[in-house]
Amino acid sequence: MILADKIIKLRKQNGWSQEELAEKLNVSRQSVSKWESAISIPDMDKVVKMSKLFGVSTDYLLKDDIEDIEYTNESQEESFRRLSQEQVNEYLTISNQAYNKIGYGVMLCIYAPIILIAIMMFYESNPGIITENTAAAIGLIPLFTFVLIAVVLFINNCMLLSKFNFLEKELFELEYGVQGVVEKRNEEITNEFRRNLVFSIALIFVAVMQLIIGELLFEEVLGDYLVCILLALVGFAVYRLVYYGMVKLSYSKILQIDDYSIQRKQKRHKLDAVATIYWSLMAALYLGISFITFRWDITWIIWPVAGVLYAAIETIFSSK
Repeated sequence: MILADKIIKLRKQNGWSQEELAEKLNVSRQSVSKWESAISIPDMDKVVKMSKLFGVSTDYLLKDDIEDIEYTNESQEESFRRLSQEQVNEYLTISNQAYNKIGYGVMLCIYAPIILIAIMMFYESNPGIITENTAAAIGLIPLFTFVLIAVVLFINNCMLLSKFNFLEKELFELEYGVQGVVEKRNEEITNEFRRNLVFSIALIFVAVMQLIIGELLFEEVLGDYLVCILLALVGFAVYRLVYYGMVKLSYSKILQIDDYSIQRKQKRHKLDAVATIYWSLMAALYLGISFITFRWDITWIIWPVAGVLYAAIETIFSSK
């Protein structure tokens, strides 16, 4: 039984009309009507108020698999974290800095082969100046260095964010006045995300087109150098996509909307192990195929494809 049906059932058991329930919860009758029609979902503070008003547990209201009413005479307020403006600001500040560094880590992974490609191109043009082994060694050193720095950035910043993991899994509520402030910021960051999405897609398009046009005009003379330019542009574009996309998600976590809504949060724990394994495999796949084929101009496409596939996997798990 879903939340909407439970509200209807409990309201009728108490002999209240929608207007009476709305008055007790200090909301409009239209809000109650939308909740009962499953058009919208009540905020966490309203769910807590209803649990006290009806004398039932919040688990009963929120978990679809609980059919039997769980009555309780205990206050539910202590079972939820209450986040103050100071705590929310701390999370948003730390997550902003962490996501920025994670974005840089992704960019470094894409930048990693640029020096190797350039130095090997130089060797092919000037075989008498440098040997092939020396050129490969010079190119591999920054490649592995970039990857190592990226891994360190991933681990350090994921550990930094680990103290806020409860935002993804637990139910909580915001103190009075915090919701409106965060919603205003969320609107601003959403607009910024959209602008950067358009910019990044356009930059990737330019990166691909300069490679295609360059190879058509100059055949393979500048081919590898154009690949370096492509990776540089794509790396910067992906950094902006990752950074602004993750910042946008941080607001969704605080507001408990979109992928972090109350209903989805109950099921989200299923994705934890899957996400770790999935992205580790994608990183290994990207580096493995790139080293085997040495087609860095093509293999970068693994990342956006992986992102689309992960979104599909997340949808499947969320629907279960």
